[in-house]
Amino acid sequence: IEGHRIYLFNDNSFNAYAASKFGITGLTETLQRELLGQNIRVT
Repeated sequence: IEGHRIYLFNDNSFNAYAASKFGITGLTETLQRELLGQNIRVT
């Protein structure tokens, strides 16, 4: 995941972007911890 910065938009149509980015970041970090030591990279 490229960075954790979420840009603020003046348009309400981007509200799902922040939620989905937060979810994907959490999933990626969890997978990295679960797969630690198994020689599988999660990026």
